Amino acid sequence: MGLIKTFLIILFVIIILACIFLGLYIDSLKKIELKDIEFDEIKEVNLNGFTLNGRLKVYNGGLIPITFNYIDYQIILEKNGETLGNGTIHKEKINPKQTKEIEFENRIIWTPSSDVAWGLITPGKTYAIFQGKIHVVDFFFLHLEIPFEERFDLEIYIRQFAKSKIQQTVEKVVDTGEKIVQGIKDLGSKVGEGLKNLFS
Repeated sequence: MGLIKTFLIILFVIIILACIFLGLYIDSLKKIELKDIEFDEIKEVNLNGFTLNGRLKVYNGGLIPITFNYIDYQIILEKNGETLGNGTIHKEKINPKQTKEIEFENRIIWTPSSDVAWGLITPGKTYAIFQGKIHVVDFFFLHLEIPFEERFDLEIYIRQFAKSKIQQTVEKVVDTGEKIVQGIKDLGSKVGEGLKNLFS
């Protein structure tokens, strides 16, 4: 009888502790929030695209550590809604009362048309949108997502793209000009040789 009583007491304590933990877990889930999104300077700019780096600052205001499932995001051109890229960030653990900086990097393969690039040169119209969701938990009756959206400026890329495009065009023109000049020289040499042979 004593063993059964001890077992029931232990079981009761385990259940109480499990309920307390579950309550704290659910409370912590509700206190996960996105504090900020930061973007680094656009890098590796060329005629094929650019690399975007940054970080999401996610805060856990609860009393126990939380590991979110994943974060998915898209990068969309504000002007016309064109999707420039997307990505997924996998599980990260966030300790209680702490902010976790979750870094991301995405190589954007994008060559804007002349019309789009010209339209984006206008000040204030060079923005893209970084949007997505933090999938905190998706387990039976527990389902929590935190949507986010932030604008960032593509002006640096557009200007560099235009500069590279102009440089490429100039190089082609110079190369074509050099070929034409060389062709004229070759033609002149052949004509000179022909005249020389004719009168010799």
